[in-house]
Amino acid sequence: MTKKVIKAHETDSIVFCSQLMRKNNIGFLPILNKCDEVIGVITDRDIVLNIISKEKDIYTCVKNALNENIIFCRPNDDISFAITKMADNQIKRLIIKEKNTIKGVLSVSDLLKHKNLSIYILDLLKEIYNIQSDVVLFKDISSDQPI
Repeated sequence: MTKKVIKAHETDSIVFCSQLMRKNNIGFLPILNKCDEVIGVITDRDIVLNIISKEKDIYTCVKNALNENIIFCRPNDDISFAITKMADNQIKRLIIKEKNTIKGVLSVSDLLKHKNLSIYILDLLKEIYNIQSDVVLFKDISSDQPI
């Protein structure tokens, strides 16, 4: 997981959150309340689909646009449990928290960095993007056989 998590507060504007995402080259922000407890998340996709495309005020507080359905795991949960949670909820990032404190974020990118987890990636991506299981995503060009 990534332990250095960039976060925003519920009173920050959508514009501020967008700039924070751009500055840090990320597409996801956990949103905290005034007690620094996670109350939701917002993604770059949320901003485009729920704010920009609907011509809503981009200076509104992120609290008015966040996703309150927080999918998370605990630091000691098994990695297969975390991957299953990501697949079941079709998400690319999973908050890792203890009590109400964020300890990190587990992303598909984090999983790709570990060779022993790469066998799970294809199935995870199929679930996230809702791809039918009989679809061949990759082909071994040396043998002309699906991988």
